Amino acid sequence: VVNFTLLTHGAYAQDQTVYLKVNDIKGSFGQYPILGNMQFTYRNDQLSIPSSNISIGSTTASFSGYANKEWHIQWQLHCPSVAMFLKNASGDISASGSMTNDRMHPVIKAEIAANRLKMAALSIERINGHVDLATLIDNNINALMDLSVTQFKYDKHHIAHTNVNMKVKTLDKQLNAMFYLALSGNNTVRGNISLPNLSFTDTSQAIQGNLLINLPTIKPLMSLLPEIGNADGKLQATVSIAGKIKKPSLTVHAMLNNGIYPIPQLGITLK
Repeated sequence: VVNFTLLTHGAYAQDQTVYLKVNDIKGSFGQYPILGNMQFTYRNDQLSIPSSNISIGSTTASFSGYANKEWHIQWQLHCPSVAMFLKNASGDISASGSMTNDRMHPVIKAEIAANRLKMAALSIERINGHVDLATLIDNNINALMDLSVTQFKYDKHHIAHTNVNMKVKTLDKQLNAMFYLALSGNNTVRGNISLPNLSFTDTSQAIQGNLLINLPTIKPLMSLLPEIGNADGKLQATVSIAGKIKKPSLTVHAMLNNGIYPIPQLGITLK
């Protein structure tokens, strides 16, 4: 629940200039105070926004710029504690970027940095990268994401570093996503996933997709499977995805070459 009060004053001039200043935005979001100041000027079909800001507790956001036939907005966001918004989570997130392009089809670009993220059994030491989000004709969306992830851990599973590249596009209520994961040792995972009848709430909707896994050495994956130990070899696999989101069907075809599996308890190595 958000509660707030604000004080405004403005003016309307004969040259059709509208000036509005919002002073002393005060309120609360749970236990956190909301504070802010905003200022807008509209003249000759152009909206000007001098530096404006709002904060929720220690989380701060600021933006400035102008808009005529196109957006020219710069913005910054800093959240030193995600626990303010996500229960049982920790870490900090910062982002900055711009909003450009014509009014009806804005393009949002963001540089993102996150540190020491934790939630339940999941932890990530660092995320850096950028995200581009474009609104296309008929409210379709085209998004690009390029992230570098360091020290990804889930329970006992661990990946030291990976680069994530993803392209997402919606078209006529259909979502298509293409992604590429670059792991250490030239190991790669690439694939595509589509939702033919996109819904953000229906987990019974259909899902389709394919994965291509190419691992010249499976050693980097052994941190994900500590119970296997020091196994090695070259793995190539394809995964077909079908069915529903809540209960997908996976068909896997895999081939392991030059496989080695030491069993020190027995003093033998399987090849």
